[in-house]
Amino acid sequence: MTKAVVPTMKARGSGKIINVTSIAGMGGFPNCSAYCASKGGQLNMVKALCLELASFGINVNSLAPGNIVTDMNAENRAQPGYNEQQASLTPTDLDHIDPDDLTGAAVFLASADADQVHGANLLVDGGWAAW
Repeated sequence: MTKAVVPTMKARGSGKIINVTSIAGMGGFPNCSAYCASKGGQLNMVKALCLELASFGINVNSLAPGNIVTDMNAENRAQPGYNEQQASLTPTDLDHIDPDDLTGAAVFLASADADQVHGANLLVDGGWAAW
């Protein structure tokens, strides 16, 4: 997607690119090595693209959700004790974040209020990364 939009953004002299990464890009999780590797690579890609594109007025940032309610983890969320275990990993005691809780962060990164935010990874994780 980035490759497709960058020429138009360069011609316009501005743009906002937001990649959705994950807390899994910042640490390892068992049985998720490929997912963790892809999200970690995405975080570094955001930084590299920031360095390549900031001079064209293009902001490249990432939004990193914590445990979020998705179809991918529905089976896990149905297992006894799983949600309680996930809640214990955040200081907010929240087991999973509602996808709508990402909206404000995404709108911020896409807005003029974030014009000087470049190469950042904005965590929306219920405090998971604070541990």
